[in-house]
Amino acid sequence: MNCEKQLLTIDQIKKALRDRSPTMVAQATGLHANTVRYIRDGQAINPGHKTIMALSEYIESTLPGADDADGK
Repeated sequence: MNCEKQLLTIDQIKKALRDRSPTMVAQATGLHANTVRYIRDGQAINPGHKTIMALSEYIESTLPGADDADGK
């Protein structure tokens, strides 16, 4: 059984960030607010793996039902 979570795509991340405050996302993820803003606005050419991982984990943790322990 593979316990690794699949990372969101950059397009999924951009879509999820549209209605979120870059400053609040930055505080929650440890990223710089401009990094979040650049990704949201499509200006980030090649965001790093750690950045994508941090944003994926943050977005997935804020989705409805995220409190349910792995959907159990």
